[in-house]
Amino acid sequence: MFRVNDCINFEDKEYVISKFLGQGGMGHVFLIKDKTGSSKFALKTLQHYLPDDNNHRSLINEWEKAQKISHKNTIRYHGFHDGLSKPSTPYLIMELAHDGSLEDFLKNQSSLLEEDACLGIFHQIIDGMEAVNEVLVHRDIKPDNIFTLWRQDRTPQEILLDQITLSVPGGHGINILRRTSLPL
Repeated sequence: MFRVNDCINFEDKEYVISKFLGQGGMGHVFLIKDKTGSSKFALKTLQHYLPDDNNHRSLINEWEKAQKISHKNTIRYHGFHDGLSKPSTPYLIMELAHDGSLEDFLKNQSSLLEEDACLGIFHQIIDGMEAVNEVLVHRDIKPDNIFTLWRQDRTPQEILLDQITLSVPGGHGINILRRTSLPL
């Protein structure tokens, strides 16, 4: 199990776990920074993992496939640790998503979004999902799993889809981040 201020080594760099960001069905999510402070990523851990779990190879296969997805509407996976060596907790390192959920944004709206804004969000989600669905099968999307980046006037600039459950056909689910952008 990881804690704030723990260090991990990844791709010949040392990172410090600097903040707990949240918890999902898969495990915990942390903010990590390299020792120089120049790079920030999200570290997503798989907390409920058993080394002899029959699903381990399937999960690693999905993580490998998800890492290959490259599209302007997807967040990049930078890599993963399978948990078979120290540390024993499997984890993913991915691009950092922040600024609140689409669900929170919608709850705070006093009026409906303009049709063009809704269509922009919808089309960008579809574009990202088409790229994902070429490799994996999407199984969960909802406003609470979508995160936004904000302009200074507190209107959404980008939409980030988080905690999407994916599965290789015939495989088992994982969580992954996806990015979409609103038109400016």
